[in-house]
Amino acid sequence: MQEFTRPRVMVPNLEPLLECWAISDAFVELNEGASDLQINQAEEMLGRRLPPVLRALYQVSNGCKLLGKGDIEIDPLWPPFGNESTNALVNRADILRQWGWPIPDELVIFGNISDGNLIGMWVPIGLNINASHPVIQISALPTNPKCMAVAGTTLCRFLKVRTAYSLLKCRCTSDLMDELDVPDDLRNAPPDLARIYAWADPDLPNLMPDPDRNGFDAEELRNKYGQNQKIWE
Repeated sequence: MQEFTRPRVMVPNLEPLLECWAISDAFVELNEGASDLQINQAEEMLGRRLPPVLRALYQVSNGCKLLGKGDIEIDPLWPPFGNESTNALVNRADILRQWGWPIPDELVIFGNISDGNLIGMWVPIGLNINASHPVIQISALPTNPKCMAVAGTTLCRFLKVRTAYSLLKCRCTSDLMDELDVPDDLRNAPPDLARIYAWADPDLPNLMPDPDRNGFDAEELRNKYGQNQKIWE
C-alpha cells in the first residue's frame, strides 16, 4: 500500500478516495504535500480562498497524476522558479485569458483530463467558502463562449466518477471498488460513464458533460453558481 501525506483537516467524502488510491500504487503518482504557508500564498495570488476539499487535496500532494498515472493531472500550486509560463494553479487561467480563451474570472483552473479538456473549480471571490463549488470541464479547443460543462457538483463527486470509471475499465479487484461502494450492477457490466455519473453525481445538469456539445457560457454559470462579490481580504 502506498503511503502519502494525509490532509491536516479531512473533508467529507475525500477519505474513501484516498484509501482507494493508496491500495493500488498503479493509480497515483504523488508529490510532497503543500504546506499551509504555500497554500496561503497561492490563495493570496489568486485573491480568494480555496474550497476545503481542494485545499485538502494539495495538502496530500502539491500536484499529482491520478488514475493510471495520467487520466487526471493536477497542477502544482506554483510554476518552477525561473519558468513562470509552466502551468500551475496560480497562473493557468490567466495564461489562457491572455491567449483569448473565454475563461471567466470566477474559474480557477487546476488541471486537465486525458482527453485534453481542462478542469477547474468555480470559486467566486467573496462567495461563502461553504457554497457550491462545482468542477468545470473546459474544451481543449474552445470555438465559442459555451465551452464549459459542469463535470462535478463537487470535487469529490467528480473524482469518484473518474476513479470508479478507471477501476471498471481496468477490471480491478473488488476491494478497490468496495472503498467507493460501487454497486454490483455497475461492476457486472461494461464501464458506462453516463451510468456512473447517474450513480455518483445525479444532480449534474447533464449526465454526460461535454463542453463541445452541451456547454455553458460564463453568464449561465454565474446565474447558477454565483459571481465575484468583492475583493477577498
